[in-house]
Amino acid sequence: MDIKGRVYDNSGNAVEGATVGIYDSSDDSLLHSVVTTSTGAFSKTDIADDTIVYVKVTSGTDVQYRRGDSDVQFENVCASVRHSPTATELTLSAAGLITITQDFHLVDTYSDAASDEVVTINGGYSNQILTIWAASSSRDVVIPVNASPAANGIYNNTAPFTMNITQDRAQLLFDDTLGYWILLNPRNVG
Repeated sequence: MDIKGRVYDNSGNAVEGATVGIYDSSDDSLLHSVVTTSTGAFSKTDIADDTIVYVKVTSGTDVQYRRGDSDVQFENVCASVRHSPTATELTLSAAGLITITQDFHLVDTYSDAASDEVVTINGGYSNQILTIWAASSSRDVVIPVNASPAANGIYNNTAPFTMNITQDRAQLLFDDTLGYWILLNPRNVG
């Protein structure tokens, strides 16, 4: 797997010399640290394909991260980073709601149903990156299509994303300006 991106300041100027960390999402361990070029670009190749990672800027202030040269994905990343060493399990309510307490959570269906949808995620903070996965490979956790989410809902305008084994992951960004989560990086391996 190859990871590429660019780092900009809040005025849209490329940030040279920013340090970008690439972390293993299963245990928060730093896999690689790279420094941006004069164009704000960074890249890392040869990351094991079965590794689920997240990226954060670890030096500099008031920076933005862009995937490739497209849409801004995160703003002020350094100010919003917090770590949780162990993922805890949450169970969906009958209405498809969970209340998070950290950045990584296993999610189980309501009353151990065969399949259930995550509709609302409470407890997010500005620009939080959240990683969730199914608590059991025998119960599907689904993020449905929703192009107009309510407060704390999940914006997903592509296709329903089903986590049907415990290795499937969804990364979401909480946009406090919009008031909802944005599905960023679904990873379905099963």
